[in-house]
Parts: sequence; structure tokens; C-alpha cells
Amino acid sequence: MGIYNIERGVGMITSGALIFNGISSAQYGLYVNYLNGAETINFPFGTDVEKIQDRPSRMTAPIHYGVNVNSEKVFSLTLTSDTYLSDIQVDDVLTWLTGHTQYKYLEYEGINKNLRYKCFINKVEVVHINGKPMGFTLDIECDGQFGYQYPETSQYSLSNDTKIRILNKSSYNGYYLPLVEIKFVGDTKKISIKNNNENNREMAFDFSDFVYEDGKDLIIKIDNKNKIITSNYDELNPYSYFNMRFIRLLRGNNNFDIATDGQCEMKVTCEFLRKVGGE
Repeated sequence: MGIYNIERGVGMITSGALIFNGISSAQYGLYVNYLNGAETINFPFGTDVEKIQDRPSRMTAPIHYGVNVNSEKVFSLTLTSDTYLSDIQVDDVLTWLTGHTQYKYLEYEGINKNLRYKCFINKVEVVHINGKPMGFTLDIECDGQFGYQYPETSQYSLSNDTKIRILNKSSYNGYYLPLVEIKFVGDTKKISIKNNNENNREMAFDFSDFVYEDGKDLIIKIDNKNKIITSNYDELNPYSYFNMRFIRLLRGNNNFDIATDGQCEMKVTCEFLRKVGGE
């Protein structure tokens, strides 16, 4: 843990609070500040691209294979208080910010509305003014280049043949893989979900050979990103009734044709990747 000694009189511009792991820095009387007259703050915006290519000798151009956009992003913030901090307060803040074993959400009230990052705070240094603790500098490491929009859940009532449209608002040009929950109402056993915008790519389930319990509707939850399917029937292996094609959304509009042999209720939850926030 390093120490900064900053004399009073140095300009500090108070900004918004930092929210990390669901807790606001305002709870500790801390706010994001610009020190030493700095007037800018840098946030990752998902614009860096790492080219994957070879440059053989005697060739005028590289052999290009593609790009990598999943590099980590690191940036720094400074939190300061209007009053000096006690040793107990410093310890409370360090406990809040450090020692986590999983990525935690970070939000900043002054920038990127409705956007948050999945982060580790890897380095915390105490800011001293006149020899007394009054703030912290943070090195923040994100899981990738993009922030995450707050989750949006859309619900659909499906019966026989239904058409729906899902708008992928992600800034990322690749596929977005949502969370999907499907409830098979009553004796419904089959569902087919085709994306017209991707050559009718189909995700399908057929539970015709599985016997439901009386009065217990089958519910499956599909994590398309991690390819995990769970259900409310412990004895059911849903992969045995699945065509192994997970739903993926192209950027922009995705128009689906959905066919069932009865009635289903479907929820689609998206946490779109964004470069900047917004509604």
C-alpha cells in the first residue's frame, strides 16, 4: 500500500460517487475527485483491437486471421473526503474495496448512465494531505473492454406459431448470448425457435418422451453464453432433448419464428455490452 502526501491548496474538483459491489462511496463520505488540477478522467470504451496476423518475409502485406477484442482494461480513479479519515475508516474502506475473489460491478454516478463494469480493484493507495489520510487512489481492472447495460427482461406468451423481435443493442459487433427461461404450460412438449436474420438458425427442444408430474409445468433455464441448461425436474437431462443449437443474437434486429405444440411462456434477459451508457 503506497502513500501520497499532497499539500493543501492543490485543486480538487469533486464529482460523483463510486458504486462498487452495490455499495456507494458516499456511505464513507468519499467522492471521485480530480487531483492536481486534472480536468479529465479516462474510462474504457471498447475501442481497442488486437490484430491476429503473421508477417512472413518477402511479402508486402500480412496474413490476417482476425482480431481480438477481449483484452482487459485498466484505469485509475481517486476518491477523497472533505474530512480527515480515522484508521478505522481507512480499514473499513480497504475491506470494502479489496480481497474479493470474483468480479464485482462498478458504477460511476457522473459518467455513462445505466452502465456498469465487472471489475477487480487490484491496487489501493492511501492519499495523505498534511500527513493525514483523506482519500484513496484505485487501479481498476475490468473483465473486458466493454461495460454492461443494466439487465433487460422481455416476456413473451407463445402459442402454436408466434413471431417476435429482439433488438440486440450491444456495441459489440459479434453475437450476444442471452439468458432464456421457457415454461412449458400443461402438456406442451415441443418448441422450435428460428432466427430469420441468421438463415433460420434453429434452437429446438422435444420432451415427448419425458413424463411430467401432474400439475407441474416444466421450466428450463438456458445460459446460452456458458451453454448451461437447468430445469425444475431433478431427474431430467435437458441436453438429451435438445438439438444443441443455442440462441445467439446478431447486432440489431433479430426476427424469430417460434412454433410450439401448445403454450409456452418465455423470458429473455439481456445485459448488453456497451461502449457508453444511455437509455
